[in-house]
Amino acid sequence: MGNWTSVASDGSTMKIYFNKPEGERALPAVLVMFHRTGMDQFTRDQVDALASKGFLAAAPDFYHRHADLVGDAPADFRNDNEFISDIEASLDHFRGRGDVDMKRVGILGHCMGGRTSFFGASVFPDQFKLCVVNYGGGMFSAWGEGPTAFERLDNLTCPVLGHFGGLDKNPSLVDVQKFDEKLRQNGVEHTFYEYADANHAFQDPNNKKGNFHPEATKLAWSRTIKFLHEGL
Repeated sequence: MGNWTSVASDGSTMKIYFNKPEGERALPAVLVMFHRTGMDQFTRDQVDALASKGFLAAAPDFYHRHADLVGDAPADFRNDNEFISDIEASLDHFRGRGDVDMKRVGILGHCMGGRTSFFGASVFPDQFKLCVVNYGGGMFSAWGEGPTAFERLDNLTCPVLGHFGGLDKNPSLVDVQKFDEKLRQNGVEHTFYEYADANHAFQDPNNKKGNFHPEATKLAWSRTIKFLHEGL
């Protein structure tokens, strides 16, 4: 089981769920970007699982300004500028902890969080050493004012690992090809894996559409941990 802490972001109190190995100092850290359903069991399990592999992992609650939201809330509340403030507040929390090696920080997310992982690594290219994207949809839209998440990829510099379902529609494999082309054009090291018979959210055992794919999940997780251990 992990723990909770709170930080200030834009005058609001944002909770962060975190977990870490016991008795370690100067740890590599992973900032976990949650999916549409927010700080649910899947998100907390991701944090706990990363801690069991030697990382300090933390998931900020991006819904802290919207206490009335439920998991299936519409997308129009999402604001990229608020995400920027929240990611910055999370990084400040890492700096102030005393047990995080700020030269070894990665960002990881699923679904909406995959987009936010791409987004955070693009907005803060000097802060993240690597980025893990799990089927990040919505890349071609701007949430609020500013460039789209796809356009912001021009600022991304760190290595990227991506996991995508072959049956997914958001992002589709055509979309993934566009991500690949953009990163190749910019000289960004990246490895994308397609899981041919997997759909969106295939790593979530609680997915309401029944898209959980245990074999693909196991393979994606092993690849992710290898990537994190080698990169952080």
